Amino acid sequence: MTMSQVRLRTTLPTPATGALLAGIALLSALLGACQPKASRPTAPWPVSGAVDHTTPAQAYAGEVLSYMIQVVLGAAGPVDNRERWQRRGLEVPLDYSEIYAILNSPGGDKTSLMVLDPHIRGLSSVLYHYDRRLNQFKGRTVFNSVYPSTELLALRLLLARKQKTGGKIGLSALWRHQDLLRSTDRSADPAHLQKFNLSAEELTLLQAVIEAEPHFLEYLHHPNIVGALTDMQLVQEDTAIQRSQHLGGKPELAFEHISGPRDNRAVRVAILPSLTAAFSFGPQAGELSRHGFRATKRYVEAVNRVAAELSAAYAAEGTPTRPAVDIFALMERPLVITPENDRAVVERICPWAKVVFILLGKDVYLSLGPKSAGRPPRIYLDIDAVRYGMVADKIEMAAAFLRLSN
Repeated sequence: MTMSQVRLRTTLPTPATGALLAGIALLSALLGACQPKASRPTAPWPVSGAVDHTTPAQAYAGEVLSYMIQVVLGAAGPVDNRERWQRRGLEVPLDYSEIYAILNSPGGDKTSLMVLDPHIRGLSSVLYHYDRRLNQFKGRTVFNSVYPSTELLALRLLLARKQKTGGKIGLSALWRHQDLLRSTDRSADPAHLQKFNLSAEELTLLQAVIEAEPHFLEYLHHPNIVGALTDMQLVQEDTAIQRSQHLGGKPELAFEHISGPRDNRAVRVAILPSLTAAFSFGPQAGELSRHGFRATKRYVEAVNRVAAELSAAYAAEGTPTRPAVDIFALMERPLVITPENDRAVVERICPWAKVVFILLGKDVYLSLGPKSAGRPPRIYLDIDAVRYGMVADKIEMAAAFLRLSN
Protein backbone atom coordinates (compact mmCIF):
# COMPACT_ATOMS: atom_id res chain seq x y z
CA MET A 1 0.00 0.00 0.00
CA THR A 2 1.47 3.37 -1.02
CA MET A 3 1.32 6.70 0.72
CA SER A 4 -0.83 8.05 -2.10
CA GLN A 5 -3.72 5.89 -1.02
CA VAL A 6 -6.41 7.04 1.36
CA ARG A 7 -5.37 4.86 4.30
CA LEU A 8 -2.08 4.27 6.00
CA ARG A 9 -1.93 0.94 7.78
CA THR A 10 0.42 0.17 10.60
CA THR A 11 0.79 -2.96 12.67
CA LEU A 12 1.72 -2.56 16.30
CA PRO A 13 4.17 -5.38 18.29
CA THR A 14 -3.19 9.31 24.73
CA PRO A 15 1.03 35.97 19.00
CA ALA A 16 3.54 38.15 18.55
CA THR A 17 6.39 37.51 16.13
CA GLY A 18 9.07 37.78 18.80
CA ALA A 19 7.33 35.27 21.04
CA LEU A 20 6.75 32.97 18.10
CA LEU A 21 10.43 33.00 17.08
CA ALA A 22 11.40 32.29 20.67
CA GLY A 23 8.99 29.38 20.71
CA ILE A 24 10.45 27.98 17.51
CA ALA A 25 13.95 28.28 18.92
CA LEU A 26 12.88 26.48 22.08
CA LEU A 27 11.22 23.73 20.06
CA SER A 28 14.34 23.27 17.95
CA ALA A 29 16.44 22.99 21.10
CA LEU A 30 14.10 20.43 22.57
CA LEU A 31 14.28 18.34 19.43
CA GLY A 32 17.89 17.54 20.16
CA ALA A 33 17.20 16.40 23.71
CA CYS A 34 17.54 12.76 24.61
CA GLN A 35 14.46 10.89 25.71
CA PRO A 36 14.67 7.58 27.58
CA LYS A 37 12.69 4.72 26.13
CA ALA A 38 9.52 3.52 27.83
CA SER A 39 10.12 0.96 30.54
CA ARG A 40 7.93 -1.72 28.98
CA PRO A 41 7.22 -2.48 25.32
CA THR A 42 3.51 -3.18 25.75
CA ALA A 43 0.82 -1.77 23.51
CA PRO A 44 -0.77 1.56 24.46
CA TRP A 45 -4.15 -0.15 24.20
CA PRO A 46 -5.36 -3.71 24.81
CA VAL A 47 -5.55 -5.92 21.76
CA SER A 48 -8.72 -7.63 20.56
CA GLY A 49 -9.65 -10.46 22.86
CA ALA A 50 -7.17 -9.51 25.57
CA VAL A 51 -9.87 -8.49 28.04
CA ASP A 52 -12.60 -11.10 28.32
CA HIS A 53 -16.27 -10.31 28.88
CA THR A 54 -15.86 -6.57 28.41
CA THR A 55 -17.26 -4.22 25.81
CA PRO A 56 -14.87 -2.11 23.72
CA ALA A 57 -15.87 0.87 25.88
CA GLN A 58 -15.02 -0.96 29.10
CA ALA A 59 -11.74 -2.14 27.60
CA TYR A 60 -10.83 1.45 26.78
CA ALA A 61 -11.98 2.55 30.25
CA GLY A 62 -9.37 0.12 31.55
CA GLU A 63 -6.72 1.87 29.48
CA VAL A 64 -7.75 5.23 30.89
CA LEU A 65 -7.92 3.76 34.39
CA SER A 66 -4.36 2.45 34.06
CA TYR A 67 -3.19 6.05 33.71
CA MET A 68 -5.60 7.37 36.35
CA ILE A 69 -4.22 4.87 38.87
CA GLN A 70 -0.73 6.22 38.30
CA VAL A 71 -1.94 9.80 38.83
CA VAL A 72 -3.86 9.11 42.05
CA LEU A 73 -0.93 7.17 43.50
CA GLY A 74 1.49 9.99 42.75
CA ALA A 75 3.42 8.12 40.06
CA ALA A 76 2.34 10.35 37.14
CA GLY A 77 0.57 13.62 36.45
CA PRO A 78 1.46 17.11 37.66
CA VAL A 79 4.64 16.95 39.73
CA ASP A 80 3.37 19.36 42.41
CA ASN A 81 0.53 17.01 43.39
CA ARG A 82 2.37 13.71 43.46
CA GLU A 83 3.48 13.74 47.09
CA ARG A 84 -0.01 14.64 48.32
CA TRP A 85 -1.52 11.76 46.35
CA GLN A 86 1.08 9.34 47.72
CA ARG A 87 0.18 10.21 51.32
CA ARG A 88 -3.58 10.70 51.10
CA GLY A 89 -5.76 8.00 52.64
CA LEU A 90 -3.07 6.06 54.47
CA GLU A 91 -4.82 6.52 57.82
CA VAL A 92 -8.25 5.35 56.61
CA PRO A 93 -9.14 1.79 57.70
CA LEU A 94 -9.40 -0.66 54.80
CA ASP A 95 -13.07 -1.25 55.47
CA TYR A 96 -15.54 -1.11 52.56
CA SER A 97 -18.48 0.02 54.71
CA GLU A 98 -16.50 2.87 56.23
CA ILE A 99 -15.21 4.04 52.85
CA TYR A 100 -18.78 3.93 51.51
CA ALA A 101 -20.06 5.94 54.49
CA ILE A 102 -17.39 8.63 54.12
CA LEU A 103 -18.08 8.99 50.40
CA ASN A 104 -21.88 9.02 50.59
CA SER A 105 -22.60 10.79 53.88
CA PRO A 106 -23.20 14.56 53.57
CA GLY A 107 -20.78 15.16 56.43
CA GLY A 108 -18.20 12.64 55.33
CA ASP A 109 -14.65 13.97 55.10
CA LYS A 110 -13.88 13.07 51.51
CA THR A 111 -10.45 14.67 51.78
CA SER A 112 -9.47 11.72 53.97
CA LEU A 113 -9.95 9.43 50.96
CA MET A 114 -8.50 11.49 48.12
CA VAL A 115 -6.97 14.77 47.09
CA LEU A 116 -9.71 17.10 45.88
CA ASP A 117 -7.66 17.77 42.78
CA PRO A 118 -9.30 19.90 40.06
CA HIS A 119 -6.53 18.90 37.67
CA ILE A 120 -8.04 15.43 37.19
CA ARG A 121 -11.62 16.53 36.47
CA GLY A 122 -11.11 16.29 32.71
CA LEU A 123 -9.45 12.88 32.97
CA SER A 124 -12.22 11.64 35.29
CA SER A 125 -14.89 12.75 32.82
CA VAL A 126 -13.26 10.67 30.09
CA LEU A 127 -13.12 7.63 32.39
CA TYR A 128 -16.80 7.91 33.35
CA HIS A 129 -17.84 8.38 29.72
CA TYR A 130 -16.66 4.86 28.90
CA ASP A 131 -17.73 3.17 32.16
CA ARG A 132 -20.22 5.12 34.25
CA ARG A 133 -20.17 2.49 36.99
CA LEU A 134 -16.75 3.79 37.96
CA ASN A 135 -18.52 6.97 39.09
CA GLN A 136 -20.16 7.49 42.46
CA PHE A 137 -23.62 7.68 40.82
CA LYS A 138 -22.97 4.57 38.69
CA GLY A 139 -24.95 5.89 35.73
CA ARG A 140 -28.21 6.08 37.68
CA THR A 141 -28.58 9.81 37.00
CA VAL A 142 -28.20 11.99 33.92
CA PHE A 143 -25.08 13.65 35.32
CA ASN A 144 -22.00 12.11 36.87
CA SER A 145 -20.72 12.92 40.33
CA VAL A 146 -17.39 14.68 40.73
CA TYR A 147 -16.36 11.70 42.88
CA PRO A 148 -15.40 8.15 41.86
CA SER A 149 -17.18 5.01 43.01
CA THR A 150 -16.63 3.46 46.41
CA GLU A 151 -14.94 0.51 44.70
CA LEU A 152 -12.45 2.71 42.87
CA LEU A 153 -11.59 4.57 46.07
CA ALA A 154 -11.20 1.30 47.97
CA LEU A 155 -8.79 0.00 45.35
CA ARG A 156 -6.78 3.23 45.50
CA LEU A 157 -6.51 3.02 49.30
CA LEU A 158 -5.34 -0.59 49.12
CA LEU A 159 -2.72 0.22 46.51
CA ALA A 160 -1.58 3.33 48.40
CA ARG A 161 -1.06 1.18 51.50
CA LYS A 162 0.97 -1.33 49.49
CA GLN A 163 2.98 1.47 47.92
CA LYS A 164 3.80 2.81 51.37
CA THR A 165 4.88 -0.54 52.80
CA GLY A 166 6.64 -1.78 49.67
CA GLY A 167 4.49 -4.91 49.48
CA LYS A 168 3.82 -6.52 46.10
CA ILE A 169 0.44 -8.19 45.55
CA GLY A 170 0.48 -11.76 44.24
CA LEU A 171 -1.90 -10.89 41.44
CA SER A 172 -1.47 -14.06 39.41
CA ALA A 173 -2.24 -16.07 42.57
CA LEU A 174 -5.45 -14.07 42.93
CA TRP A 175 -6.30 -14.92 39.32
CA ARG A 176 -5.98 -18.60 40.16
CA HIS A 177 -8.35 -18.25 43.11
CA GLN A 178 -11.09 -16.07 41.64
CA ASP A 179 -13.77 -18.09 43.40
CA LEU A 180 -12.34 -16.87 46.69
CA LEU A 181 -12.38 -13.27 45.48
CA ARG A 182 -16.01 -13.52 44.43
CA SER A 183 -17.29 -14.60 47.84
CA THR A 184 -17.34 -12.42 50.95
CA ASP A 185 -18.50 -15.47 52.89
CA ARG A 186 -15.16 -17.22 52.43
CA SER A 187 -11.98 -16.45 54.32
CA ALA A 188 -8.52 -17.41 53.19
CA ASP A 189 -6.15 -19.58 55.14
CA PRO A 190 -2.68 -18.26 55.99
CA ALA A 191 -1.12 -20.12 53.07
CA HIS A 192 -3.39 -18.33 50.58
CA LEU A 193 -2.79 -14.94 52.19
CA GLN A 194 0.93 -15.56 51.90
CA LYS A 195 0.58 -16.33 48.17
CA PHE A 196 -1.53 -13.21 47.68
CA ASN A 197 0.78 -11.15 49.92
CA LEU A 198 -2.37 -9.66 51.45
CA SER A 199 -3.54 -9.31 55.01
CA ALA A 200 -6.96 -10.67 55.94
CA GLU A 201 -8.19 -7.05 56.05
CA GLU A 202 -6.89 -6.35 52.54
CA LEU A 203 -8.42 -9.50 51.08
CA THR A 204 -11.77 -8.76 52.72
CA LEU A 205 -11.73 -5.32 51.11
CA LEU A 206 -11.03 -6.81 47.68
CA GLN A 207 -13.84 -9.33 48.15
CA ALA A 208 -16.26 -6.53 49.02
CA VAL A 209 -15.22 -4.59 45.92
CA ILE A 210 -15.78 -7.60 43.64
CA GLU A 211 -19.11 -8.40 45.29
CA ALA A 212 -20.33 -4.83 44.73
CA GLU A 213 -18.94 -4.58 41.18
CA PRO A 214 -18.15 -8.01 39.69
CA HIS A 215 -16.68 -6.48 36.54
CA PHE A 216 -13.83 -5.07 38.62
CA LEU A 217 -12.39 -8.57 38.38
CA GLU A 218 -11.96 -7.97 34.64
CA TYR A 219 -10.07 -4.76 35.38
CA LEU A 220 -7.70 -6.77 37.56
CA HIS A 221 -6.88 -8.77 34.39
CA HIS A 222 -6.63 -5.74 32.10
CA PRO A 223 -3.19 -5.75 30.42
CA ASN A 224 -2.69 -1.99 30.75
CA ILE A 225 -3.62 -1.98 34.42
CA VAL A 226 -1.45 -5.02 35.10
CA GLY A 227 1.41 -3.32 33.27
CA ALA A 228 1.03 -0.09 35.23
CA LEU A 229 0.91 -1.91 38.58
CA THR A 230 3.96 -3.95 37.62
CA ASP A 231 5.91 -0.85 36.65
CA MET A 232 5.00 0.74 39.99
CA GLN A 233 6.30 -2.36 41.81
CA LEU A 234 2.87 -3.09 43.24
CA VAL A 235 2.44 -6.63 41.93
CA GLN A 236 4.77 -9.60 41.83
CA GLU A 237 6.03 -10.11 38.29
CA ASP A 238 6.02 -13.73 37.20
CA THR A 239 5.42 -15.74 34.04
CA ALA A 240 1.64 -15.30 34.17
CA ILE A 241 1.96 -11.53 34.58
CA GLN A 242 4.44 -11.32 31.70
CA ARG A 243 2.20 -13.45 29.49
CA SER A 244 -0.79 -11.19 30.18
CA GLN A 245 1.05 -8.33 28.49
CA HIS A 246 1.20 -10.11 25.14
CA LEU A 247 -2.27 -11.55 24.66
CA GLY A 248 -4.15 -11.58 21.40
CA GLY A 249 -1.57 -10.52 18.81
CA LYS A 250 -0.85 -7.15 17.29
CA PRO A 251 -3.78 -4.97 16.20
CA GLU A 252 -3.81 -3.00 13.00
CA LEU A 253 -4.74 0.67 12.94
CA ALA A 254 -5.73 2.58 9.83
CA PHE A 255 -5.02 6.28 9.38
CA GLU A 256 -7.42 8.27 7.22
CA HIS A 257 -6.09 10.86 4.81
CA ILE A 258 -7.49 14.26 5.81
CA SER A 259 -5.82 16.76 3.50
CA GLY A 260 -2.94 17.16 1.07
CA PRO A 261 -2.01 15.80 -2.34
CA ARG A 262 -1.40 12.16 -1.29
CA ASP A 263 2.08 12.48 -2.69
CA ASN A 264 4.87 10.11 -1.71
CA ARG A 265 7.22 13.09 -1.56
CA ALA A 266 4.96 15.06 0.79
CA VAL A 267 5.78 15.81 4.42
CA ARG A 268 3.48 13.72 6.59
CA VAL A 269 1.71 14.76 9.78
CA ALA A 270 -0.35 12.58 12.14
CA ILE A 271 -3.27 13.49 14.41
CA LEU A 272 -3.94 11.04 17.25
CA PRO A 273 -6.84 11.00 19.74
CA SER A 274 -5.88 10.50 23.38
CA LEU A 275 -7.85 10.45 26.63
CA THR A 276 -10.94 11.86 24.97
CA ALA A 277 -14.67 11.25 25.28
CA ALA A 278 -15.12 12.29 21.63
CA PHE A 279 -15.94 8.74 20.53
CA SER A 280 -19.32 7.07 20.80
CA PHE A 281 -20.00 3.35 21.19
CA GLY A 282 -22.78 0.84 21.60
CA PRO A 283 -25.91 0.17 19.49
CA GLN A 284 -27.07 3.79 19.66
CA ALA A 285 -23.89 5.07 18.03
CA GLY A 286 -24.73 3.78 14.56
CA GLU A 287 -22.05 2.33 12.31
CA LEU A 288 -18.95 1.52 14.33
CA SER A 289 -15.34 0.95 13.37
CA ARG A 290 -13.92 -2.55 13.63
CA HIS A 291 -12.63 -1.53 17.09
CA GLY A 292 -16.17 -0.75 18.32
CA PHE A 293 -16.13 3.06 18.27
CA ARG A 294 -17.34 5.93 16.15
CA ALA A 295 -15.66 9.33 16.04
CA THR A 296 -18.12 12.05 17.03
CA LYS A 297 -18.86 15.14 14.99
CA ARG A 298 -16.90 17.12 17.58
CA TYR A 299 -13.76 15.07 16.99
CA VAL A 300 -14.11 15.11 13.20
CA GLU A 301 -14.52 18.90 13.22
CA ALA A 302 -11.46 19.32 15.46
CA VAL A 303 -9.35 17.13 13.17
CA ASN A 304 -10.48 19.02 10.07
CA ARG A 305 -9.77 22.36 11.71
CA VAL A 306 -6.25 21.38 12.78
CA ALA A 307 -5.56 20.07 9.27
CA ALA A 308 -6.88 23.21 7.57
CA GLU A 309 -5.02 25.61 9.84
CA LEU A 310 -1.74 23.68 9.58
CA SER A 311 -1.98 23.48 5.78
CA ALA A 312 -2.62 27.22 5.57
CA ALA A 313 0.21 28.08 7.97
CA TYR A 314 2.65 25.80 6.18
CA ALA A 315 1.77 27.25 2.77
CA ALA A 316 1.94 30.87 3.94
CA GLU A 317 5.66 31.02 3.21
CA GLY A 318 5.76 28.37 0.53
CA THR A 319 8.29 27.98 -2.25
CA PRO A 320 7.89 26.05 -5.52
CA THR A 321 10.46 23.47 -4.45
CA ARG A 322 9.12 22.81 -0.96
CA PRO A 323 7.27 19.47 -0.53
CA ALA A 324 3.55 19.59 0.14
CA VAL A 325 2.09 18.41 3.47
CA ASP A 326 -0.13 15.34 3.81
CA ILE A 327 -2.16 15.08 7.01
CA PHE A 328 -3.52 11.81 8.36
CA ALA A 329 -5.67 11.14 11.43
CA LEU A 330 -6.63 8.11 13.48
CA MET A 331 -10.43 7.95 13.42
CA GLU A 332 -11.08 4.34 14.51
CA ARG A 333 -10.62 4.51 18.28
CA PRO A 334 -9.16 6.64 21.06
CA LEU A 335 -5.78 5.85 22.59
CA VAL A 336 -4.02 6.67 25.85
CA ILE A 337 -1.00 8.81 24.99
CA THR A 338 0.78 10.76 27.71
CA PRO A 339 4.23 12.32 28.12
CA GLU A 340 5.33 9.07 29.75
CA ASN A 341 4.66 6.93 26.66
CA ASP A 342 4.21 9.29 23.70
CA ARG A 343 7.58 8.63 22.11
CA ALA A 344 7.08 4.85 22.20
CA VAL A 345 3.53 5.09 20.83
CA VAL A 346 4.57 7.32 17.95
CA GLU A 347 7.49 5.06 17.08
CA ARG A 348 5.12 2.11 16.83
CA ILE A 349 2.10 3.48 15.02
CA CYS A 350 3.26 6.47 12.95
CA PRO A 351 7.07 6.45 12.62
CA TRP A 352 6.61 8.21 9.26
CA ALA A 353 5.21 11.41 10.82
CA LYS A 354 7.33 14.56 10.89
CA VAL A 355 4.98 16.16 13.44
CA VAL A 356 2.37 14.51 15.64
CA PHE A 357 -0.63 16.31 17.13
CA ILE A 358 -2.19 14.57 20.14
CA LEU A 359 -5.81 15.67 20.48
CA LEU A 360 -6.91 15.50 24.14
CA GLY A 361 -10.32 15.66 25.78
CA LYS A 362 -11.43 18.86 27.47
CA ASP A 363 -9.04 19.90 30.27
CA VAL A 364 -7.22 16.54 30.23
CA TYR A 365 -3.93 18.39 29.70
CA LEU A 366 -4.17 19.54 33.33
CA SER A 367 -3.66 15.96 34.52
CA LEU A 368 -0.51 15.37 32.49
CA GLY A 369 3.05 15.59 33.73
CA PRO A 370 5.94 17.46 32.12
CA LYS A 371 5.98 17.19 28.34
CA SER A 372 8.63 15.07 26.68
CA ALA A 373 11.10 16.24 24.05
CA GLY A 374 12.64 14.66 20.98
CA ARG A 375 11.79 13.96 17.36
CA PRO A 376 9.22 14.06 16.00
CA PRO A 377 7.59 16.91 17.94
CA ARG A 378 4.57 15.65 19.91
CA ILE A 379 2.19 18.58 20.29
CA TYR A 380 -0.73 18.26 22.72
CA LEU A 381 -3.95 20.08 21.86
CA ASP A 382 -7.10 20.50 23.95
CA ILE A 383 -10.18 19.72 21.85
CA ASP A 384 -12.04 22.79 23.15
CA ALA A 385 -9.02 25.00 22.51
CA VAL A 386 -9.11 23.81 18.90
CA ARG A 387 -12.83 24.48 18.68
CA TYR A 388 -12.46 28.05 19.93
CA GLY A 389 -9.42 28.88 17.82
CA MET A 390 -6.94 29.03 20.70
CA VAL A 391 -4.12 26.91 19.24
CA ALA A 392 -2.76 29.24 16.54
CA ASP A 393 0.64 29.52 18.24
CA LYS A 394 1.11 25.74 18.37
CA ILE A 395 -0.05 25.34 14.78
CA GLU A 396 2.40 27.99 13.60
CA MET A 397 5.26 26.42 15.57
CA ALA A 398 4.53 23.09 13.87
CA ALA A 399 4.36 24.75 10.47
CA ALA A 400 7.65 26.57 11.11
CA PHE A 401 9.32 23.32 12.14
CA LEU A 402 8.12 21.63 8.95
CA ARG A 403 9.41 24.50 6.85
CA LEU A 404 12.79 24.41 8.59
CA SER A 405 12.97 20.65 8.11
CA ASN A 406 12.48 20.96 4.36
